[in-house]
Amino acid sequence: PTQPVYPPNFGKVAQKQWKLLASGLPRGIYVVAFASRTDLLRALVIGPPGTPYQDAVFVFDLQLPPEFPTQPPAVHYLSYGERINPN
Repeated sequence: PTQPVYPPNFGKVAQKQWKLLASGLPRGIYVVAFASRTDLLRALVIGPPGTPYQDAVFVFDLQLPPEFPTQPPAVHYLSYGERINPN
């Protein structure tokens, strides 16, 4: 697959959003950016205490589109063979 073409200011826009994430995520949610690709992120969510998902680990890969932040990222859930029902 071909990599999308990103506008020149994309890196600056992405970094601004990363700073917001770093300072405003709830407990149990972690997000990291890939060093070599400013458009890729990985999110880790740990199920909160007192819920059926307590201590469960959920991993998501996100790809920011060239139109970000006006368009949402593409998100892929990594299940590692486990099934969940988020409803």
